[in-house]
Amino acid sequence: MKKKLLFIFNPKSGKGLIKEHLVNIVDIMTKAGYKITIYPTQCQGDAIKKVRKNAKKYTRRKSGQMRQDLQRNWVLPMIL
Repeated sequence: MKKKLLFIFNPKSGKGLIKEHLVNIVDIMTKAGYKITIYPTQCQGDAIKKVRKNAKKYTRRKSGQMRQDLQRNWVLPMIL
């Protein structure tokens, strides 16, 4: 069974630079075995609401485990 990942990002944060890297991030996570749902935040507090509503649908990972999964497949960009 694939691990399920809810990837939440703020498209306006950091001058919107994540948009330039989003395809690479998704590719890396897919190669690491994740089934990804991408969610751009819509307003302040939106990320917290999304996680609270949907957390049970996704794979829970201990701190650092996702980073290890991803490092096996690629050197992480600085934005992560």
